[in-house]
Amino acid sequence: MSLQQNTTSLPAAPPDSLNLNLSLTSATQIYAHGADRIVWSLPPPYNPTAQTNDILPPPYTPTPQDNNKNNNNNTLPTTILKRTAFSPTNSATEAATHHFLTNLTTTAHPSLKLAHFPSPRVFAEWTSRDKKHHYLLEEQVPGTTLGAAWPRLTMRQKVAVAEEVSSWMARLARAFPGEKMESVCGRRLLGNGFVPAYMVILNADEGRGREVSGDCLGGRWRTDEEVWRGEFLPRLRGMGVEERVVREVRRTMPPVETELALTHCDLYHGNVMVDTGEEGDAEYPDGIQVTGIIDWESAGYWPKWFQFARITYGVDEEVDDEWKWVLSEACRRRIPFADHGRVWWDVVTTLCERPGSMTARAWLALLGRFVDRGATEAELRGYQRMTREEARREIERQADVGVRRAFYLAGTP
Repeated sequence: MSLQQNTTSLPAAPPDSLNLNLSLTSATQIYAHGADRIVWSLPPPYNPTAQTNDILPPPYTPTPQDNNKNNNNNTLPTTILKRTAFSPTNSATEAATHHFLTNLTTTAHPSLKLAHFPSPRVFAEWTSRDKKHHYLLEEQVPGTTLGAAWPRLTMRQKVAVAEEVSSWMARLARAFPGEKMESVCGRRLLGNGFVPAYMVILNADEGRGREVSGDCLGGRWRTDEEVWRGEFLPRLRGMGVEERVVREVRRTMPPVETELALTHCDLYHGNVMVDTGEEGDAEYPDGIQVTGIIDWESAGYWPKWFQFARITYGVDEEVDDEWKWVLSEACRRRIPFADHGRVWWDVVTTLCERPGSMTARAWLALLGRFVDRGATEAELRGYQRMTREEARREIERQADVGVRRAFYLAGTP
């Protein structure tokens, strides 16, 4: 979710934080805010033994880096306090993932190459007594968001950031393959657009309807067939997509059970922190370094191809568009079934929005040809540039008379 940077001072302590043993004066700032969250920047010192609302923060042992920054063995570095609307699934998932990643930075086996994974450390988390808000106290990552830095970066620096983020995600996926679609704490995953929302028509004569989309997937699925029957099949049938098309969607579905791995799944430019360092700094060979990957509430064991598909999801501004293009180029060679999964997911999403779409049927025909080894990856990669005439030819090339009738005659642009 997009958060807007802001330096508005807080006149008083954040609600429900109670005793943080911290003087929240004009030094405390609103770091970022969004539709359902707010993030405060808390300057040191913070006493780690302070009693918070519902929990006691875990013991804190300063690192040498912290001591260098603060010159005080009893204080944390600058932290942020993030408040979000409480959700049993969302809140537990983000906190558990942060704790998991915090552990990696200190205890990861050298063979995993994750000892310096760029994720903020978590110091405490709690829920307000009225169960309306969840709080997460974590290290404030140095640097600025990639989105803020992007206009000043050279293309070489942009590619360097994409390669670094892609490399970290690939290492994480290799180190932690999954057996089920679930969060790191064993809960159902947030929906995250994996299965498109659908419309249930109420009072159809008045032309009103409502969107139905659960917060979570329907189960902690293990096999391809479980995912298909539990998520996609009911959605496609519920939208009235004809059975011939539904069967072809199933036939071309990329594998899930062999491709599950721990992924972030929301790598938009506001969730990547970077620092350009000083000119000539040996630690910044490309003049830039990724200092943190933040906001892990969507993370879990997803099919690797879904992270690739999510990279280009919801592009709505020039910076995000260019970043996701550069990132997708860096990720493509590291993710099996990358383009296959992207096209398939786009087919399903389009069919759920417009069940009669001829465009979706043309993409599906191309995908079927690819699965049957009749189309190249380069052809698959250019699926969104297909013209109407090319779409017509694609359908006719792939389909027999009966399937063509379902694909083409029933189709609409």
